[in-house]
Amino acid sequence: MSKLICVGCGQEIMHDWDGSALCYTHSCGATVFRTEIHMVFPASFIRLMADFKDGKLPVKDKMPHIDYYVGKSDYTDKTKETVVRFLQDIGCIWMKECESCKVKVGAR
Repeated sequence: MSKLICVGCGQEIMHDWDGSALCYTHSCGATVFRTEIHMVFPASFIRLMADFKDGKLPVKDKMPHIDYYVGKSDYTDKTKETVVRFLQDIGCIWMKECESCKVKVGAR
């Protein structure tokens, strides 16, 4: 059993997580969590990574925004910075950087 910590805001979510399947979005919006030794990504991310063919990254338009993974919180630590950097390296962007989202918000 281990503590499950939200990568987005650093709050403990579960004290005795047994490593079983998890489908959860924390109140800060994050869907990525960690234990003392493991990262816990949502199933949608695992499926996305499994779709890599010949080392090619998915189409950027199909990549969720970084906000989807780490939520919206001013909290930061080394783990969150590493996750954000990794997501950027594979083509994810913040919602505020997304031209499509800017158009949708501007249309309201």
